Amino acid sequence: MEFIRTRPSTRNMLWIACCCIPTLMITTGTAEETIIADTADAAPAYDTQTDQFSRQRLGDATINLGRQGPGGRFHQAMVMPFQVPDLGKVENPFLSASFTFYFSGTVNSVAGFNLDLYGLAPRTDAAVLPASPSTTDRGDFYMGGFDGWPAVDETEGVVKLQDNILTSAIDEGSHVTTSTAGSAELLDYLNAAYDGGEGIGEWVFLRLNADATPGGVAYYTIASADHSNTNYHPRIVYTADPPLPPPGTVFSFQ
Repeated sequence: MEFIRTRPSTRNMLWIACCCIPTLMITTGTAEETIIADTADAAPAYDTQTDQFSRQRLGDATINLGRQGPGGRFHQAMVMPFQVPDLGKVENPFLSASFTFYFSGTVNSVAGFNLDLYGLAPRTDAAVLPASPSTTDRGDFYMGGFDGWPAVDETEGVVKLQDNILTSAIDEGSHVTTSTAGSAELLDYLNAAYDGGEGIGEWVFLRLNADATPGGVAYYTIASADHSNTNYHPRIVYTADPPLPPPGTVFSFQ
């Protein structure tokens, strides 16, 4: 009950009791949510001896990015799938986003190359490509600069997110997170993939790869989603407007 006092009269004070009408306030929340990379993360690789592209390191706790194996025959990148959450049939529901991974260490000198971050075209399943060895299908593999030199990145729907996200100057045994500019690019990438709700349940893919070919065996080691320490799993942290209740929703007031 709300009481409203009128101006005093010459005879008395008049009090009016008015019934309050309940008002429904729908507010949008911005609590942080996390998407952990799927355990289908893997290393798309190129074998210089067989001249084949293939998917490697599926199920491994860590993935090496650069060159490894005898004579450095295997050139490897890392691709991590993340499933698009259901935030309702709305445009651009993501308000902020960042990507974090765990940098375990290096083997040999990596001073001559850095790691770059890309987003790949959404797909309906989490499989990293190519699914089987091929001499022609590069799948998700790429090793080269952010500007497409010395190799041309032919990956379908590739989006550049952050140049030099990992360099030899960053301490080993640390978490690495996208910069302000990289997070802004990631935000745009996620909202585009969401596509007004058409992308719900599909998979987006983040790729880390060397920006130059090492002269021999040399690589960065990154923890995968299969690592025994869950704090090391690659992740996207985001905020978003929650979906509004559908038309016709009945609310009760206690």
